Amino acid sequence: MNDNLIDEENEGNVQDNRKKHINQLLSTCQKVSIGCLSIFGLGLFILSFFMPSIIENQINGKVPDQVILTEDNSGLWAKLPGDSQVDLMRVLTVYEPTNLLDVIFRGQKPEFIEHQNVYSLIQVQEFINRTYTEDGKEVSSNRFVTFQEKNAEEGTKQYEVLNPGLFGGWYLGTHLSEPKLSWMTIGQVLQNLYEQLVLNIYYQGFHYQFVKDEASSNALLKMITDEQKRKDMFNDHFMGLGNPDTMENWVRLGLEGHDFGPAGQLLKDYFDLNQEQVNDIRKVISQQIKAINVSAMANSYKCNPYGQDPDQKKYKYDCDGKYFTALQWQSSGISANPPPGLGILPTDSVNFTNNTLHDYIEISYFYKGGEFKPDYGQMTFDLDWAYQFLNRNYDYPNGDSMKDENILQHKGNVEFIYEIGAKFDKSNNLEDLKPMQERFKIESLEMTHVVYKWLQQMGVNFSYRKNLDGKIDHGVIGMFASESIYFHFRNVSEFLLPFLVSQEVVYKQKWSDCKTMFRQSIGNIEDQQVESICKSMGYQLNYNHFMTLQSLCTFGVYGYQLQEFGKSHQLNTNQIFEICSEKGSSDQSFQAIIELVHSELRQKYKCQYSHCSKQELAIKQFARCEITLNPPASLEKQISIHYWNKKIFPRPFEYGYFMSEFKDIFIKDPPKLSDDKAKKILHFKGIFNPLAITSAFIYQNKHPKFEKEFKDIYQVEEYEHLTQYLRFAAIQGVMGGMTTPKTPKDLFFGYSEQLGEELKNKDPAGNGDKATNSWVMMGDPNMTMADSQNYPQVLYTGKDNLTMTRYIKSMNKFDYAIYNYSYFDGNKTITKWENPWNEKEDITSSTDGITFKPFLEQQDIIRLYVPQIYRVLEMKAIGDGPQIYGLDTISFELDIDNLNIDPKYYNQWNGTINLEKPFNAPVVVSLPHFYKSKSNLKDLIIIKNQNGHPIVANEYDKIYANIEKFSGAPLQAVIQFMISMKIQKDELFNNVTEDMVLPLITLYNSGNFSEQGVKDNFGDLKFGLSIINWGWYLIMSIGIIMILGAALIIVIAKYKKTQVVSVISDL
Repeated sequence: MNDNLIDEENEGNVQDNRKKHINQLLSTCQKVSIGCLSIFGLGLFILSFFMPSIIENQINGKVPDQVILTEDNSGLWAKLPGDSQVDLMRVLTVYEPTNLLDVIFRGQKPEFIEHQNVYSLIQVQEFINRTYTEDGKEVSSNRFVTFQEKNAEEGTKQYEVLNPGLFGGWYLGTHLSEPKLSWMTIGQVLQNLYEQLVLNIYYQGFHYQFVKDEASSNALLKMITDEQKRKDMFNDHFMGLGNPDTMENWVRLGLEGHDFGPAGQLLKDYFDLNQEQVNDIRKVISQQIKAINVSAMANSYKCNPYGQDPDQKKYKYDCDGKYFTALQWQSSGISANPPPGLGILPTDSVNFTNNTLHDYIEISYFYKGGEFKPDYGQMTFDLDWAYQFLNRNYDYPNGDSMKDENILQHKGNVEFIYEIGAKFDKSNNLEDLKPMQERFKIESLEMTHVVYKWLQQMGVNFSYRKNLDGKIDHGVIGMFASESIYFHFRNVSEFLLPFLVSQEVVYKQKWSDCKTMFRQSIGNIEDQQVESICKSMGYQLNYNHFMTLQSLCTFGVYGYQLQEFGKSHQLNTNQIFEICSEKGSSDQSFQAIIELVHSELRQKYKCQYSHCSKQELAIKQFARCEITLNPPASLEKQISIHYWNKKIFPRPFEYGYFMSEFKDIFIKDPPKLSDDKAKKILHFKGIFNPLAITSAFIYQNKHPKFEKEFKDIYQVEEYEHLTQYLRFAAIQGVMGGMTTPKTPKDLFFGYSEQLGEELKNKDPAGNGDKATNSWVMMGDPNMTMADSQNYPQVLYTGKDNLTMTRYIKSMNKFDYAIYNYSYFDGNKTITKWENPWNEKEDITSSTDGITFKPFLEQQDIIRLYVPQIYRVLEMKAIGDGPQIYGLDTISFELDIDNLNIDPKYYNQWNGTINLEKPFNAPVVVSLPHFYKSKSNLKDLIIIKNQNGHPIVANEYDKIYANIEKFSGAPLQAVIQFMISMKIQKDELFNNVTEDMVLPLITLYNSGNFSEQGVKDNFGDLKFGLSIINWGWYLIMSIGIIMILGAALIIVIAKYKKTQVVSVISDL
């Protein structure tokens, strides 16, 4: 029993030892595993919270190397696409108006068709000549930009777009400064007087002595055997010898000095004369003019008469326009002292005898009254001084300008007079006029006062009759409309008759080309002769062939031109004869068929003489569109000559066209204009005269007492009929029309505007201004390396201050917005920089938009300088932007309040930028379709797509940038503006109901990083951000798993311990 007890006790000890050993073994493993897992798991868990900050610090530490502007990373910041591989795109959208003339004359709402994305370009940009300061904080360079077309063929398609030239020309005309207006007026007046005074004296004396009545003119026209034609040549309203308003053409003929001058050819064509008759008439008139000179001018005015030999001259001055102008201005020496024996009554001013000089007042007449003291009327200006003051003494070469600094026609002198005069106006102290007196060597301060005031009144009273409540608008309409009507009428005169003849001849003869025509019209002509002729004249027949033939035959078969033509093409005498003879060896000679056509045209259009003259047909077409509405068989009926030749006549223009197409705008139906009435207004005392047109608006608006004078001049009963047409003529003529055909390439890179070119190249003494900018450009130029030197800029590199990375220090050496301004001072064109705004626009805390400051936050505001609009734009964060190729962005959008009405920027509407000053035109910029504008502009016009559906503003019209916050790089950015022209109710646009803006184009500018560009430049950043975004989750998860693993071991260990105890117990 004891043994059993001992055995049991020993067995129990063994079990206890085994249990104790097992417990010890499990405890050690558990402790090691649990400890390791717990420590590492907890460590990773804690580390996961600090990891983003650690990695972000690592990223932040590397950002300066990437964003600070250095030469090492210049491929990233100084070149585009460059290392950044950013695609910079320019896309141009065109707006095509459909009803602008209806807007102007019927008050309709403007409608436009939007042609989207018609022209795309890639912008290539580099900052060249980079120079860094010693401390590396600034970099100077020159901006060099070129463009590559993505769809070149689209850039060459033409669209009928709003005409910037018209709006620019109208703006310039109606915003002339008073000094410039006076200068231009003086030049115009003096040029007019040089010619008119001579003609006035000649034709008054000529008319009194030799053409008193129809009977006395018979001696002059004795070579005209047709009695009825002699009467017509005397009485005709357009060219009559007995009409004082038109007789100057005959005087011009006598002064031309040769038989083939323009006046002679004009009279020859109009009255259907032959060259011999013209020559005889010229000789008779020339002899009589010489008689007038000797008896009247030389003795009365102490000047050398017309045509006098140099060795016979005994006076200082010749009897020419310059001398007569000075004499009349200085003392009314012509009108107050008319040539004796000519029946001319003395007057104080030529204004009383010639209505082409409305309100011209000579200085001798001017100082006799008005604001001056009574004793002023006793002063007398020296004639020699007046001659020097009014006239330049030489002709300068083309491209040059006058250098005389003491003459009135010098622009700088006029501005100087106004500058000094302004001081006098404030003080009323004559001593303030001393500088003016000294410069121009005027005898006294009182005379200086008179000169200043005379110049002032010429600028406003003569140019637009301000003394009769005229407006500068009226003067500008007069200037544009008169020139337009004159040149249109002249072009119709030159084109229409040869065109009709050529069309009819070809139609009748069925000539297919030049070779066929000459083979069938000249006998025995050889192929090489035909080839030679048609090679020089053109193989395809047109009216120019017949104009050439008419010119060759002007002086008969023995004329020099025809003989030279024959020699150059190796024609024999008989062949030369056949060109201008009605009886050639061929059955179809040129002249025979041409005479037949002339005869038919005469019968059809009821012309006066055996041939219709160029002017007769032009008058009929101008007045009633009679020729195009009733054409010969070879032509189709049209409502305007424009539809027969759009190149020469780019727009409908005729009075008859306007009255027919716009008759609904009048209360009373417009009357038809007869030939006789048309002849009375188509001359330089009618609507060829800008002052007569200006007066038409004044008579209509304010002065019913002038009604009779108005009707006598204009031959219409209702003012409105004429004044509305004059607006139409101004718009459709030299102003270029409301629309113009342009390609997107023209609009982006620029084109030369005809009206601007004319002003730039015109004589500065006759309204020309060499500083006129004739280049219209809505985009940017393709620079040359030389061009880039004109665009220097200085940027802050960001060294020592990352916030200022790429901030602009200066552009073009200025720290505020400026534009390039050209100015003609009378001697040369000066270019300088000007501030476009009422206050300076500081650009130093803005960037050029290629990059922004690093480490952006949601509350930041970024500032972007856009040099094309001279404005700094503020953009605010609106929230997180899209993820772009794995990078998060902050989305910034233009704060539309930037474009609110502000006196600093002169803007008239919220949501717009007024660029009138830098563009010298009524240019208005807005977001496309007036996006988010707080104005009613979008309601005043209609924009439709090409399918006719209205377009309204939407999110695609905004300006925005999606920017990576660490680097400040805009991974996506869009800057877009709609460029428009302002139109307002004024004397030209008098039916416009409300000020509005009319769209021309939208320029869409975008910059986008490519996927490869992000990978190459932001790969490390993407990796680091990936760790920040995902790595800490992984590490935290591993830590948590390890902690959970330790807990699991504990649970398992406890479970196993329970199982062991249970087993042992069972034993």
